[in-house]
Amino acid sequence: AFHAVTQGDCLVRWQGTDLHLQAGDVIFVARGKIHELSSARGVKAVDVEEFGRIGQKAKPGDTPATTLLSIRYEIPTGPMHPLIVDLPDFILIRGKQVA
Repeated sequence: AFHAVTQGDCLVRWQGTDLHLQAGDVIFVARGKIHELSSARGVKAVDVEEFGRIGQKAKPGDTPATTLLSIRYEIPTGPMHPLIVDLPDFILIRGKQVA
């Protein structure tokens, strides 16, 4: 998965670790590593379907505190290319690093 924070901030959680992301940050999650996105520490993440239902309840003109662009990809089963195998679990690019 790729997640790009386009507005606001959030946390990405994996293996008991919280990583703060802010507008301009992009994180690449390699090989389907299990992770969650959350608005703050202690806030329970919801699955994608529940997130969609929550978004549908927003009123026209509401401005979200955080917006994301997320992309999910699938790698076919079977042998993986060595490049994919050698990737770290996560690659983080901070927006401030490229500005």
